[in-house]
Amino acid sequence: DEVHRAFVDKVGLFRDNAPLGAEKEGAREEGGALASCAMVLPKGNKPTPMELQVMNIKAKSPDTVLLIECGYKYKFFGRDAEIASKVLNIFHHMVGSFMNASIPIFRLQVHLRRLVEAGYKVGVVRQMETAALKAIGTNKSKQFDRQLCEVYTKSTMLVEDVDVLGEHTNVSTGGASGSVYMMCVSEEAIADKGDKVMIGVVCVDTASGDIIYDTFEDGAMRSELASRVTHLQPRELVLPANLSHESAKLLTRLTGGAQGDKSTARVETISAQHFSHARATQAIKQFFEKQAGARGSKDAMEE
Repeated sequence: DEVHRAFVDKVGLFRDNAPLGAEKEGAREEGGALASCAMVLPKGNKPTPMELQVMNIKAKSPDTVLLIECGYKYKFFGRDAEIASKVLNIFHHMVGSFMNASIPIFRLQVHLRRLVEAGYKVGVVRQMETAALKAIGTNKSKQFDRQLCEVYTKSTMLVEDVDVLGEHTNVSTGGASGSVYMMCVSEEAIADKGDKVMIGVVCVDTASGDIIYDTFEDGAMRSELASRVTHLQPRELVLPANLSHESAKLLTRLTGGAQGDKSTARVETISAQHFSHARATQAIKQFFEKQAGARGSKDAMEE
């Protein structure tokens, strides 16, 4: 029995898999679901070149579950390995300084869909060079160059993204019209009107690119907001961190559910400063400037 307990403790097969170091903080979302977080090296451990590369990529997207291409497998590291083990029902174990889990490369689309349907934001990190080219290059002794190439959520993953025979059912199938909406909600209290608030809503249909927006006055029961959410049935919500309790409660009731439920809308909460007019205008300007720059570079290469 003692030998068995020592083995179980070593591989972490039947334990709670408490995260290492600072990963303990904020490791679970409301309702007890595992949440992705930044990777923190245990004190006294020296990272391998691969671990250091993964830590740097993860630091830029701490809230995203990353599938990292390593040869003929996609690997999960740290907290992401524990999430994958729970959602995909695969084995995870300690390798070096972090938990590891992996899937074969040809099953990427299937497991990607399952993680997204469970409510996670999922990123695919790909090797940007082949083994053959690397072998004749000047950096053959270094790590493969890896970059985050794709990020998927419930509203941005469409059927064509997971074209697996018979296995893409319920991927971003929105309301009755077939639309797949990402909804952003913002509100502002109205002075001298008690519980009245001014609410702004913007919905983007990620399947067609159509945009619906509206601004309206609403009361304490949020009946106007409820009618719009019920009609549009968003697959994903982007909300400010300072959203009122009344609005948050309504949205949870209309779109919430158990973790992994396909009918549950994913919720992304961001800083309230992103909803200010100046910050939003700046973000839109930078986006189109970046798109114009990329288009100009492509035209120059074609010439």
